[in-house]
Amino acid sequence: LTLTNAASYLLHRVNYQSSWQESSAKRDGGWSLERINPALPCLGAENWTSCPVLPGGTPGQANSALQTTTDTDPPRLLTVFPEDPFVLRATFSEGIDRSAAANPAAYKIEPALPVVSAALSPDSRNAVLLLLATPLQAGVVYAVTVNAALLDCSGNGAVSTDTAFVGLPEMPEPLDMVINEVLFNPATGGSDFIELYNRSGKIFNLKDFFIGNFSGTTNGLYIGIPRLFLPGQYLVFSPSPADIEMRFAQAQTNFLLNLSLPSLADDAGNVTLLWIKDGVTVTIDSFDYVDDMHNALFSSSDREGVSLERIRTEGPSNDPTNWTSAAQSAGGSGTPTRPNSQRLAQFSGSDLITLNPARLSPDFDGYEDFLNIEYAVPGPGYAATIAIYDSQGLPVKRLARQELIGTTGALRWDGDLDDGTLARPGIYILFLEIFSPQGDVRREKKPFAVVQSF
Repeated sequence: LTLTNAASYLLHRVNYQSSWQESSAKRDGGWSLERINPALPCLGAENWTSCPVLPGGTPGQANSALQTTTDTDPPRLLTVFPEDPFVLRATFSEGIDRSAAANPAAYKIEPALPVVSAALSPDSRNAVLLLLATPLQAGVVYAVTVNAALLDCSGNGAVSTDTAFVGLPEMPEPLDMVINEVLFNPATGGSDFIELYNRSGKIFNLKDFFIGNFSGTTNGLYIGIPRLFLPGQYLVFSPSPADIEMRFAQAQTNFLLNLSLPSLADDAGNVTLLWIKDGVTVTIDSFDYVDDMHNALFSSSDREGVSLERIRTEGPSNDPTNWTSAAQSAGGSGTPTRPNSQRLAQFSGSDLITLNPARLSPDFDGYEDFLNIEYAVPGPGYAATIAIYDSQGLPVKRLARQELIGTTGALRWDGDLDDGTLARPGIYILFLEIFSPQGDVRREKKPFAVVQSF
């Protein structure tokens, strides 16, 4: 919605989305969107909400959602995208002051590229267009930062540590990007997700990619998002990023993208990634999944809400042994936007567990207050039982009971026993037993000392 005067001078503009409504029920219709604080015209979604009262709107009256809280949050640099080799589009978390946006000294690009001029984008106050003195060079990743001279409409300065990366997108080759993790059987009420990993040294434009399900009747859609996919990045697509963020505590918001995915059946299906541009189609990766790729120790109900993780990014996409269930300790049985819990680690030597140091003194002085237990198992799909025994050979603390673990990880023991008491000084034994669905069983014991207790 755009408001102008008779001379076509822009007074105000709002680029609204149905996702600004607070619930799916209100998105279905009959409820207005209300501005929360009219004194903060540069704010976007965060300054709008669904009308909170019946009959669903307050036309001709003060908004029911009206608040006068001041804006103290700084504008955050989110992304930078090349409109062409000479022009960059920097997008921020909120609207930018027009005069501050036009200051070339507010922006820095490394490797060095001088900014000739800057101006707010004509279609959004959240975006600034930067004109460069020299063009971007192919194959180079540039870092863009801003400083406190860049202000939002409330006078808050930008955060100088914010960094966004940019470069010229290239045409991909097969397996430059791989399908790295898929949640096709979410928990009840939850959302699917697909994770991609850029294992190449190239930069890609998501706008030119297509995700489809080629099992049976083909269904899919263009990603169509003008955003760069940089080397080494993980990107996750879901029709409900908020649901993924809620269920997987360590998911990174900036790498969760809203996309209506192709239909993914709970028992078997396909995920195919294509690049399509100017009449040319490249099949980047294609993964045929089946429910039985999950860990064999999992029952059908155990698999609900657990993602399938790729074990080796360089391994074949359709090798069933290159996929397994995400570890239960992965903060929600999945690792969207992060390295997979079941990625294959370099395993050397015979030690399964390392205690560094092999002692603890739980006296709350900030020094060796807990036992740091690091483990590395020979491959993915292992379940573990981990327990601590006292010097008499009696179990005093169970840390894991036949729990699926990642290929590497760490545990922490604070010195508490199963009965709620604190461990007394003395020698203890950490016992680890791991077993795979194929019947491989390994055991290891490590002694350590409790040197002082509170």
